[in-house]
This record gives sequence, C-alpha cells and structure tokens, in this order.
Amino acid sequence: RHGMQATSGAIDAVRFRPEKGRLDYTVIQAADGKIKKAAGICGSGVISVVAELLRAGVISRTGSYNKEFGAAGLRPGEDDILEFEIVPAGEAFNRHAITFTQADVRAVQLAKGALRTGIDLLCRENGLERPRTILLAGAFGSYINRADALALGMFPEMGVDNIEVVGNAAGAGAVLALLDESCFERARTIAQTVQVLDLSAHPDFQNTFINSLSL
Repeated sequence: RHGMQATSGAIDAVRFRPEKGRLDYTVIQAADGKIKKAAGICGSGVISVVAELLRAGVISRTGSYNKEFGAAGLRPGEDDILEFEIVPAGEAFNRHAITFTQADVRAVQLAKGALRTGIDLLCRENGLERPRTILLAGAFGSYINRADALALGMFPEMGVDNIEVVGNAAGAGAVLALLDESCFERARTIAQTVQVLDLSAHPDFQNTFINSLSL
C-alpha cells in the first residue's frame, strides 16, 4: 500500500523493538542535508519489515498476522483485517500512518515464491542441491539485506558470503562489451548457448511454487 522507490523519504530498513512492540526504522535522505520524514517503504524496506516481524513471531510461517501476539503496532485495518503500523499518523511526511497490510505480506509471499521456484527448478534441472553463488544486480539487489532475504526463504539455505552484490550489472556489461572485444565475444557466445527454462510448463512447477510460498 505504501510502496515507493528507493529515494529520499523511503523507509529502507527496520528493527523490531520487543519492549515497545513496534518497529524502529531508517529513512533514505537526500544529500542536501534536509531531513525528510518517512513517506513510504522501498523494496529493501519491505523485505526488512517481513523478516523482522517473522523473526519476532508477529507474522507466522503461513504469512498470517498473529492476532494473539499483542504488539502495539498490530492493529485492525480496513474491514478489520490486521495490519502493522510502522509510522504513526502525524509522524509521516503526509501525516497519514504508514502501515504494512496483510495484503502486502501476501504480495511478498507470491513474489518470493516465484523467485524461489525459479531457483529451485534451475538447480534441479542441473543436478545441483543449491547454487554455489548468487549474484544480486540492480538497485533492489544492491540494497537488500542478504540475511533478511535468507530469513524469508527467498534463496536456498546458504552462507551470506555466497550471495554477492554486483550493482548495475547490465550497465557494466554493456561498457565491457563496447570497450573489450574479448568480453563482447564472450557475451555473444553466452547469448548463443543459453537455454530457456519455461517454468510455467515445467511438470513440477505447481508443487514447487506452493511449497515456496511459506515464509
């Protein structure tokens, strides 16, 4: 509901405070030195929220809010469906509370389930138990907390050090291909030999996807 890009004002990470039953959060700030209040949650913040609430027991492995938990931030939202208040009304940039709804949790489950299904089926097709290394590219991959992603089961069980952040891989690859002929030839070889795995047509897709939905 309150998603936004990773720009000034976006919540990018949280930590659960059990004594308060609430989340402490950090906000991305512009380089001009002007402090901006929280306006929404970016991708890394979304992963952080779910991971922290899962560790605390506010969210169950099925993805449901635990109404018996009794955290101060857990409250009824629209149609009395539970949501977690991250920033109270009046403290946010637009003065409306920033919350993480049950629907938001389900959206994370679906996205995480699809990603994990792709990884698992690729490994299965190549006789691997798990990837040796995972490279995270792009803005989302650059700022995501790897331990949080592992806590959600986004990646198979592996060491944090086996997950590498590589930044703008597409841009760097384009520069290398333009400036280094050997890199260009390597890229062309990869493009000619890569094989596409159609996940939706895979006989194990449905069962693997369902199993990947739990947190």
